[in-house]
Amino acid sequence: MASLYGDEINQYLDATFGSDVKSLKNIENIFKEAKRKSEALKLQLTKAKEERTEKIESAISASVDALEHAKALDGATESIMTEVLSRLDDSETAVEKFRAVKAKIDEVERYVSYFKWIEKIDEASGGVQQSILSDSMQDACATFRTLVNHYTCFTGNQTKCKHLVNYLKDTIMFWYKILKDKLSKDLDGILKQINYPFINSPGPNTLQKAPNNPEKSIPSPYTNLDPAIHLTEVIKNLLVLNLPPELGRSSEASTSHAEKQEDLLLPFQLLLRPLKRRFIFHFTGTKPTNVIHKPEWYLTQILNWLENHAGFLEHTIQPILDDNGLAHRDAVVMFAQGLLQLVWAKLSVDIEEIIYTDELYSHVVDEVLLFDRELRAVHDIPTAVLNTSSPLTVLTQTHCIQKWLNIERTCAAERLDTLLASDEAWTSKFSEITEDIDEQRTPQCAETFVIMLQTMTDRHLLPFILQARISSTDSTVFDATIHLFGRICTEGVESHTQLLLNEFREKCKPYMYDGWLALPTAEEQLVFVVSQSACGMLAVLQDRLHFLEQRLCRELFTQLWRVIAENVDIYLFNEVIVKNHFNSGGAAQIHYDMTRNLFPMFGHYTSKPDNYFKRVKEGCILLTLQSGSALLLREVLEESLKPPDPMDPHPTPVKPTSALNDIGVFLLSAKQALDIIKRRVEWT
Repeated sequence: MASLYGDEINQYLDATFGSDVKSLKNIENIFKEAKRKSEALKLQLTKAKEERTEKIESAISASVDALEHAKALDGATESIMTEVLSRLDDSETAVEKFRAVKAKIDEVERYVSYFKWIEKIDEASGGVQQSILSDSMQDACATFRTLVNHYTCFTGNQTKCKHLVNYLKDTIMFWYKILKDKLSKDLDGILKQINYPFINSPGPNTLQKAPNNPEKSIPSPYTNLDPAIHLTEVIKNLLVLNLPPELGRSSEASTSHAEKQEDLLLPFQLLLRPLKRRFIFHFTGTKPTNVIHKPEWYLTQILNWLENHAGFLEHTIQPILDDNGLAHRDAVVMFAQGLLQLVWAKLSVDIEEIIYTDELYSHVVDEVLLFDRELRAVHDIPTAVLNTSSPLTVLTQTHCIQKWLNIERTCAAERLDTLLASDEAWTSKFSEITEDIDEQRTPQCAETFVIMLQTMTDRHLLPFILQARISSTDSTVFDATIHLFGRICTEGVESHTQLLLNEFREKCKPYMYDGWLALPTAEEQLVFVVSQSACGMLAVLQDRLHFLEQRLCRELFTQLWRVIAENVDIYLFNEVIVKNHFNSGGAAQIHYDMTRNLFPMFGHYTSKPDNYFKRVKEGCILLTLQSGSALLLREVLEESLKPPDPMDPHPTPVKPTSALNDIGVFLLSAKQALDIIKRRVEWT
């Protein structure tokens, strides 16, 4: 520090005096100047100390004032708190009174709501009664549906008003019985006009207009003479009358087997009723036709009834279901399901006696296998239905299938002993003709043994697959083999499906990029022919399906072609319809390619191939709409997809479902339908 200041002093002296000694004479002046500056600095320091003292005193004074003010506020706060607590104590009584009044108001509101619901129920009940008295069955059923919707609302929200729910349920069941009886009489009258049921010969596919015969007319609110219109109106009302499962199960007694199956629609329950009476009359009790060792009698009868009614169901009843939003329900399948319930109930009773006689049991097995195969091959009943409804499910119960295996084992051993004991067992079948035919000299016993194995395999394959597909927690005699067989079948189907689809997709590429915008209009084309770009993919599909059909059993092939159809439907819809734009000619051409070429290709395997191509079918329907209908539908769809207006307190949602159903679109969503309509260039 000293050296630092010393350096500065030396620099100052050097700068002031330099090397001139004579300059020391100025030292007095320098001293005076330094003294003057020192006094000035002392004066400034004194003033600063005085000012600082004043500021500190001022700050201390302000702090003291603030502290006193804070103490005053604290005292005021305590006073206010005391006053507030005092007032709260005074208002506690009023609050308790208010709470009690509010609770009573809430209770009264609940009573009011409760009575309003009772009033709604009574009002709807009165509406049903009034409609019945005025012979307006359509209005009666529509009002009855309101009661059912109320019940669904209650059960869906899990209401605790059990007595109200029971009252509503009793009201529903009361009118259900009345409406069902009345509609049943109307239906019986109409069916009597057309000579239903069709016992000895197939019934008509469509109904003809009946002549006006006053003597045989049946009183009915349906006054039109056309039985087809009669039938449509009655079945439509019966469909509206159909109860939800929780009410339907409580309204009618059912067997344990029937409870496992999807409930039949009410019209089918009534259509099956006369056949059920005939079945019970002939095949139960002491009737001569009820012979336990002749199961083929009632099995053949069921097949005949199904065949006789198939055309009527498909061409008369199915369109009614389609028009009422039930296109996904197959009339023939539901009718067959009802008939199979009769067989199942009959065989379930008889099997307890049949199982003790080997010969009789073997005969029943043969007949049931033939019956099941005909249902699959001739009537195209889906496997999902047969898995639960086929009489084979009776024979695949644990005690029944064990009996079956024991019989087969015994019979096979006896046949093998007889085969090997034959004098000609070890000679060639063609030895007496020429040795050139059979160079290996295969003995007859070997060939017969292989035939016997093949016969047994064919005999057991169907119930084996059925047993593998039945979802049950109970163990079976096939447990280990079932899983292996099921996995082999699944992997085989997936492998063949993937190979075919890969080749199909490759051949489909020209069709995907066809000039759908440049095709001539339908009016300009005299005759439609299949698109040249579609020939390759259609040929591959047809060849591969034919090849697989020749080499797979029907059960596996049916499973395979349905999977293929589903994948082809998805692929064509996503890659051709959704990704292209069409003019009127392009829309008409793809409609022709699909409905007149692709769908009929699968018509060899099912009577309704279009049901397996619902996406493509509905896409073609939308593309080929009339311009006016398309623009109206587009407006409805766009309105339904708009977000709700936040400024509108009571928005009215637009539901496009009915508009789509009216033109035959049931699977596609509103957004998908709108996108397809926009694919038509004339409508954009």
